[in-house]
Amino acid sequence: MKTMRKLGIAGVDKVPWGTHACHSYASKNELLAALIPFLKAGLEHNEACVLVTIPSLSSYDVVSSLQNAIPDFENYLENEQLEILSYDQWYLNGGKINAEAILKRWADKLNLALKRGYSGLRAAGTTDWISGAQWTAWMKYEEEVEKAIRQLRMIALCNFSHVNTPPTILLNLIKNHQLACLSRKGEARILA
Repeated sequence: MKTMRKLGIAGVDKVPWGTHACHSYASKNELLAALIPFLKAGLEHNEACVLVTIPSLSSYDVVSSLQNAIPDFENYLENEQLEILSYDQWYLNGGKINAEAILKRWADKLNLALKRGYSGLRAAGTTDWISGAQWTAWMKYEEEVEKAIRQLRMIALCNFSHVNTPPTILLNLIKNHQLACLSRKGEARILA
């Protein structure tokens, strides 16, 4: 029997390790409304957490929201259980998306988390920075993550703006995730 973990997203109670989910949102508030309980569930259940941010979602926004949602949040930061990185330092190599390099970084983060005594790794990222031809490389990355994550002690939540993401890309993104959620007018709904 697979170990089940609390996801932290309304409408979905628990998921197994190896879950690759996506969340589509329209506003910064909807994004935070999904990210905060997702990260909170991981922190409270001894998972190392990594959040890859974008310019419109600062580390300050996330930390202040988490401080309001989690008692003793500073302990998680002091113990380095939560790491907040910018999209360009995590996803880009020389300004380009390299699926193999990103997957290696995730594997290294997971190995470090396990070595430090955490149950596994919880990861969240947002793609508002992607445009034009970068989508082709990103879709390749998503396909590779979907294959790789299933056997890992990892849960990933990929966040996409349904306002800024082209509809055909959005459909492909949903296809490349085991679970898809949509936030609309402050309410989360499960799509698949």
